Amino acid sequence: MKTPESRPLLLALAIAAVHGSALAQSSSNTQSGDNAKALPDLVITATRNKSTAGETPQKTTIITREQIEQQQAISNDPGQVLSNLIPSYSPGRQKLSNAGETFRGRSPLFLVDGVPQSNPLRDSARDRYTIDLDMVERIEVIHGASAEHGLGATGGIINFVTRRPDSGEVSQSVSASVTSDDNVDSDGQGYKVGYRISGQQGRWDYLLGGNIQERGVFYDARTA
Repeated sequence: MKTPESRPLLLALAIAAVHGSALAQSSSNTQSGDNAKALPDLVITATRNKSTAGETPQKTTIITREQIEQQQAISNDPGQVLSNLIPSYSPGRQKLSNAGETFRGRSPLFLVDGVPQSNPLRDSARDRYTIDLDMVERIEVIHGASAEHGLGATGGIINFVTRRPDSGEVSQSVSASVTSDDNVDSDGQGYKVGYRISGQQGRWDYLLGGNIQERGVFYDARTA
């Protein structure tokens, strides 16, 4: 049996329930109404300089085929060629390894037609020896690192672009070179012989090449 004291409490609870139902219905109608607006995604970035993603300016260098051939007349070592043409690349070590060689004081990322030749988890230290310079049309160099590149490109990117077939049906090329130290020692002599054939046939382009090279021992300058 309800007492007179409990009636105000029941009335207050009933009013609260009706008010809560009205608020929920009003909120539902507002969200589903025509005035509802979708908020854009919130993107938070932090850089030292104001820049737009994908449009960060960087210094680039293009090494042409003519420049490569001029350097090959002096040395066939890719590291030596790069150090002569790129001032910020450390001098070549005259070895079949680019370990210890840096670009702007850091490790570069070597690519062949845009394909990475190593990764930070398994660095072979022979990235620049995966292709012979005779099969390179040009070298594209990006100075400086960027998170857009990744894959350990802390010093920059060096991309070897392979050669294209010469115009015409059939084109052949034969090359030969000999290297030797100052004293013409037998273990300091080396040679390189190459052959390349290319052409165009209808809608098809083809290029085939190969080199045989024997490297002699490299001697440092002798002091008296």
